[in-house]
Amino acid sequence: MVTEGSKVEFEYTPLPDRAVVTVKEEADKDAEIDANLVRFRDVGPRTANDEGDVEFLDGVPVTHRFVESPGDSELLKWHYVEAGEGEPS
Repeated sequence: MVTEGSKVEFEYTPLPDRAVVTVKEEADKDAEIDANLVRFRDVGPRTANDEGDVEFLDGVPVTHRFVESPGDSELLKWHYVEAGEGEPS
């Protein structure tokens, strides 16, 4: 710390190279996120699924299912999908 009259200036230790690389990588991610926010700004949320709805993912039909079960203090609603035929292996 350097003191000039009543003004205090701090001297900081330079960041290690590995930290500089990490900071730059994170900044690149921020730029990518910003670009994607602009790119997808007009995309709205998809419609909610209902029990028995079928959709195709990579050509495979999947059926949406819902089940409720008791939790610690509330009823929980689980969403899962069924796909394929026969018993799971």
